[in-house]
Amino acid sequence: MAISVLFLFLVVRGLDPARFWENLRQANYQWFLPASVFLVVSYALRAFRWRLLLDGQVGSLRAFSVINVGYLLNNVLPFRLSDVARAYLISRGTPVGGARGLSSVVVERVTDVLAVVILLAGVLAFALPPALAGVGGGALTSQIVGAGLTMTVAALVAFILLTVAAVRPTWPLRAVTWGLRRVPRLNEQRITGLVSQLLDGLSALSDWRRMLALFAWTAAIWGVSILADWAVARAFVAEADLALGAFILALTGLGVSLPSSPGQWGVFEAAAVLALQAFTVPQESAVAVALTLHALGTVLSSALGALFLLREGESLLGIADAVHQWMVHMRSSRASSPS
Repeated sequence: MAISVLFLFLVVRGLDPARFWENLRQANYQWFLPASVFLVVSYALRAFRWRLLLDGQVGSLRAFSVINVGYLLNNVLPFRLSDVARAYLISRGTPVGGARGLSSVVVERVTDVLAVVILLAGVLAFALPPALAGVGGGALTSQIVGAGLTMTVAALVAFILLTVAAVRPTWPLRAVTWGLRRVPRLNEQRITGLVSQLLDGLSALSDWRRMLALFAWTAAIWGVSILADWAVARAFVAEADLALGAFILALTGLGVSLPSSPGQWGVFEAAAVLALQAFTVPQESAVAVALTLHALGTVLSSALGALFLLREGESLLGIADAVHQWMVHMRSSRASSPS
């Protein structure tokens, strides 16, 4: 929470309220319609990608439903607990185990991080923002590149380890079994079963055809997301182009990886404003774009999530409590059965 407050303060520091409200009044909100369509399409593409990771064991509508409920929970729950909630929800009424659902979400996250750094590298290489190309922009460029390189190394290491685990699942299983035999009072059978489920969620990485499909879905997701960010920026900045949309998406992708409040408020706005000002967009316009872009995504995902939550006859508190109980059960299952 403190990080979110700090970044929100930095975003609005020095802001001219009159110019900010003038930007909101004069915006061409017709652009919000295509932006909304692009956002919903990106959610649908994410459902198709997740279905691929789950070997088609869930329907597209079910995956779409759970993803949007996850977005809703992300807006109210801290510490990315929405990812755990997704794993729990997808395990209900489907052949997919919770552990497998969770590992598939991990694959999603790592793949998305790779997409972010590739997108960032593409913008810096082929459409360097004017403010970064000018005098004084070198230091900021170095900081952005440094953050991107750090994430690249982390994502590549994680992706390689996940791929090795997918191709040679017996290796991590042997390591886990070896460790469990040296720790008494743990349910070896139960834990190795959970590890097997986790490894099942990595199966797409063991087949080059499915891996290519994973990359293709990811490229489509991020391509449509660029269009969504560009459309919102276009509502406030007449000269906004796709390079600006791509840079907003890349930096916000980096920003939301930081710990913050539910919904990533503050860090999202700071990253978006940094991207916009790099393209010489005035602060008041940049803040207007950042806030409305974040608000639009939050409202859309929350509305869809609430709709699917009602469809399942659930409530936010009910889901949160069920996820908590599921996590307690998963932890307690590590203990051995009393002899």
